[in-house]
Amino acid sequence: MRKSSLKVLYRLADETQLSLDESSGAIYGNKSGYNVYITMLPGIKTFNITLSVMQRGKMPTYSEMKKIIKTNRKFLIRCDVVHYKVEFCTAPGYGPGLKGSIKKAIQALEIIISELKKRNFENACEICGTAEDIGCFSANTLPMLMCDTCFEDYCETYEIKRFANNRKVENIIGGVTGTILGALPGVLCIVLLGQLGLIASVSGLVMGVCTLKGYEMLGNKLSIKGIIISILLMIVMVYMGQRIDYAVRVAKVFEVDFITGFHALPYFIAEDRIKAFIYYGNLCLLYLFTALGAGTVVHTSFRNFKIMSRTIHTNRLVLPSDSQ
Repeated sequence: MRKSSLKVLYRLADETQLSLDESSGAIYGNKSGYNVYITMLPGIKTFNITLSVMQRGKMPTYSEMKKIIKTNRKFLIRCDVVHYKVEFCTAPGYGPGLKGSIKKAIQALEIIISELKKRNFENACEICGTAEDIGCFSANTLPMLMCDTCFEDYCETYEIKRFANNRKVENIIGGVTGTILGALPGVLCIVLLGQLGLIASVSGLVMGVCTLKGYEMLGNKLSIKGIIISILLMIVMVYMGQRIDYAVRVAKVFEVDFITGFHALPYFIAEDRIKAFIYYGNLCLLYLFTALGAGTVVHTSFRNFKIMSRTIHTNRLVLPSDSQ
């Protein structure tokens, strides 16, 4: 983590009388009886304040948490509720630097604690909801509010998944089959949207995502070899999708059958009856958005593979005594 970010986090930790774990970048502790951790969102002047709570043994509801947001729009902009875990996003501060954002985060934390107390919420494990032995843990820099049992189960499940992930053997035949099946929705999308006169950028994204996902699903994993195979097929399928789309248009306009329209397409482009710059411009857009879709899948796949290849590093962040 950058020194500038650590400086901001240390300041916020000091102001809130909480502790900072440098490895995860999480400010954690116990505030007025509530276990909490705070993380900074990169690139923007906001913080996430996370708690795990229950109300009379029941999970918190989004509608209930939304009420807290609505009455405190100056300090809170949104929230997410997953099981017992509630994550509030603070409003950005104004002016240069992060002084305003830190001030708003401090006020937001006080508001959240006050509102939860008012509604009789209490600490809970974010997985099972128990109120006993709740700790703040860090697993591969990911902070969590769990009981000891759930955290042990989490680590065990992670190791099982990691072992299975590392044991996967690539199935090239299955991958190629998946690539072909994945490319078909992309071709269909190109043709259908083209007939409706819509911009084909969405079609390119569909092609890029579905083709690579198809290889990954039926080939067991996405390797460099799989990416190259998928790219080659995408180049062909995008071209064919565009050509089929225009062949259908030619067949309709000149009242000929589809096969004739398909074979006559280069002639119409050469004779300028179909504008070449429009045809090839649209094709370039399709390739561009296909690359964007494919790039997203490749990035996500390799990031997940990298994460699952690592041995889990855990740390129990001892919650300090109530700071207030």
